[in-house]
Amino acid sequence: TDVDLPAARARLAGLPADKEASFEIDRDDQALTIALVPTIKGKVEGEELDCPRWNMTVKTINKFENPDLYFVRKEGVFIFGVKFPGNAASSGLRRNDIITKIDDKPVNTLEDTKTVYESVVDAKSKRTRITLEIIRGGITRQAVLDFSREYKSD
Repeated sequence: TDVDLPAARARLAGLPADKEASFEIDRDDQALTIALVPTIKGKVEGEELDCPRWNMTVKTINKFENPDLYFVRKEGVFIFGVKFPGNAASSGLRRNDIITKIDDKPVNTLEDTKTVYESVVDAKSKRTRITLEIIRGGITRQAVLDFSREYKSD
């Protein structure tokens, strides 16, 4: 049977979140009943934080967009982009590294990351190195991010 996909999507989108809904579908001339529980997806792409002095961007883990990272850690932030050449790349940081701590400060949100970033990059700080605790491939590691070098913006 032909299905009006936009109408089906609109009907699914109108379902209340976290409440089970049953549907009857036809597959191979058989009627099947399926149940699903809609959840709120949130922003598809998620928020992104640019850390230009570190030459990387950070995003919030999202179970829809980053299921592999979500499997490792349900909440938190990960390195989304690494500029080459750049300080993060030179320090061995990679895309999809989950950041758990920066200088022994727990990092669970973009706001946590932004607060630490602004405090260490502040002109009065005089700091050029920080320690990050990351999870890569399910293994917790330490990395030293040296941001003493200034790379030109593209």
